[in-house]
Amino acid sequence: MIDFLFIILFITVPVIVHHLLKLSGASIFRFSIPSFVILAMLFFAYAGIFPLYFGWDEYRYYMGVQNKEVILKMFACSSWTIVTMVLGFNFCRHILNFRFYLVSTGLRSFTCREKIITFTLFSVCLIVLAVYLSKLPSIALFVVMNKLGTDEIGAARSLMGNDFAGKLHWYNLFMRDALNVVTFAFFANWLVKKGKINFIFFLLSALAASFSAIMATEKGPFAWFLIGLFLVHVFVVSRGVYPIKSIVKLAFCLLSFLVVFYLNFMGSTEIGSALLSVLSRAITGGIDPAYFYLEHFPKSEDFLLGQSLPNPGGLLPFTPYPLTKEASLWMIPDNALKGIVGSAPTVFWAELYANWGMYGVLLIPFIIGIGLYSISAFVNKLECNPLKVGLMVWLALHLKNLSESGISEFLVDTSLTVILALVLLMTFLANKCRFKIKGYNWGTY
Repeated sequence: MIDFLFIILFITVPVIVHHLLKLSGASIFRFSIPSFVILAMLFFAYAGIFPLYFGWDEYRYYMGVQNKEVILKMFACSSWTIVTMVLGFNFCRHILNFRFYLVSTGLRSFTCREKIITFTLFSVCLIVLAVYLSKLPSIALFVVMNKLGTDEIGAARSLMGNDFAGKLHWYNLFMRDALNVVTFAFFANWLVKKGKINFIFFLLSALAASFSAIMATEKGPFAWFLIGLFLVHVFVVSRGVYPIKSIVKLAFCLLSFLVVFYLNFMGSTEIGSALLSVLSRAITGGIDPAYFYLEHFPKSEDFLLGQSLPNPGGLLPFTPYPLTKEASLWMIPDNALKGIVGSAPTVFWAELYANWGMYGVLLIPFIIGIGLYSISAFVNKLECNPLKVGLMVWLALHLKNLSESGISEFLVDTSLTVILALVLLMTFLANKCRFKIKGYNWGTY
């Protein structure tokens, strides 16, 4: 009986979310920052609960995700979080009277001045990438291409990531985040106004962004880069509506890329096992750590009461609790014996629970929803040009991380602050030290 009720409720929640989104002016079937974040929440923080509940994912089951009562609690937390986020959208639309616009009928191509300024940022990104590469003894992608051993590949990847001798975050801000914004903008510009020069700008930036995404042989950055290009195409060409045929083609391309990646870098020996690994990681990999958060607090440890939150500059009298690292040890205790320092991030409500129990889960997602809708409303007031499209797509990809990472990453969000500041500065300079802010009423659903 409980299993049957779970199935009914599991189907019902997305239907409720869909109707609440429509009331807020958004839609699951159209691209916008709020709706894309909700899609990510449904995919990464909700869909995986179903196979976990019935024990279909053997890898997660043997890791210990077996208690149906805990999984039902996960289901309740994810469902409540998603619904209350959308209620936050509705609060902004109907109480605060915020609006955002979704269809690109007012979109124009770059002016000459905008093109020069965007290319200048592209050049800065290339310089930062070159400086970063100059500090590396080897590049993981080239190590793989030279068919060296797994030890050499692992060492090269480590030196490009956790063991990099420098502040990697600041390099990533330009050689990943800003470079992606530029590439998305040049792609939007080319879609609006076809031409050789516009295509060359897009091609150069796309090649640079692709290399930056795959140079450390990471699967995620390049996959999300391709999704970002798809979202630009959806916004510009499909007027914001997700085309089903294009989604199928994109899914096939992504699955093919990820299967090849698992076969070459993750130890999979056949296509079937690689495909199962990809699906397991995509559907259940983002939500299953939440199971261990619910199991651990407060049974094994008291609620943290804010101790996992960031402490910029050490101004406050506490040392941040390494929540994701500790969670990795709860999931795989043998790592402590091997000296392996892992990380197990998961949907943002899990960190709220670890700090304040159910009170955090009940109250804060509504505020998160208000924040997401407010950001979207602000960005859509900017003049509708390719740079705005690049910013919107980057923001959607950045904020969807709420579905797979803690709230701490967004309380002191350097990436979001710097990217917003860069785009506003470029807009200011492109308009001869003036701001052009205008809302385009592009229609409703």
